[in-house]
Amino acid sequence: MKKLIAMSFSFIMLACIFVGCAPEIKPRNVKLGSYADSVSYAIGFLYGLDVAKVPFNYNLRVLHQGIVNALYSDIEILSDEQIIDLLERFYDLHRGRALIRNQEEGRAFMEINSRRSDVITTESGLQYRVIKAGNGRRVRSDDNVTVHYTGRFINGEVFDSSYNRNEPTTFNINRVIDGWREGLVLMSIGDVFEFVIPDSLAYSLEGFGIIEPGMYLIYEVEVLNILMHTD
Repeated sequence: MKKLIAMSFSFIMLACIFVGCAPEIKPRNVKLGSYADSVSYAIGFLYGLDVAKVPFNYNLRVLHQGIVNALYSDIEILSDEQIIDLLERFYDLHRGRALIRNQEEGRAFMEINSRRSDVITTESGLQYRVIKAGNGRRVRSDDNVTVHYTGRFINGEVFDSSYNRNEPTTFNINRVIDGWREGLVLMSIGDVFEFVIPDSLAYSLEGFGIIEPGMYLIYEVEVLNILMHTD
């Protein structure tokens, strides 16, 4: 039962928006008359955005009834074991489709990007180009570095940026993804590079947070300082 609760909480929350999308209710403005109304709408809206990322031919009437039964009754149409099995297969199917789509789109993007005269592709498949050349010391393979960076998906959407936070980040380069590790040792203090990182050098088949399995990633990285090198 604990596994079902842990597994179903995120899924039901993702699906909860559909309670408000039952066939008799259409998208419309809604009056938020209380704190509870505002919280309910905010949660529904955010999870609705997440649900939209999981394309599926949902039966909204049945989905709505499942939520109502879970909240307000002891009716058992499917056992815990059946629900777990169904959702695990559903997640696996979605992840598999997302993986294939992301890899195909990523490979196509890198093929086009490779035609740029200023783009270099390494043996591993990492692509990089120099946006700005610095004149400081070269990064070595066991250095701690301080960098600014912006991470984007290949559609241009920014998913992370130290620039936006106005807060550079410091780390040992052996503690980051392979694409960063390979790219950083090509850089010197003051350099600004753009990396296009294939999934095999990023988060591969697993994904990470909002980064789906198979996603190719773009990072603009500026090396600000090298804090330590151990000989």
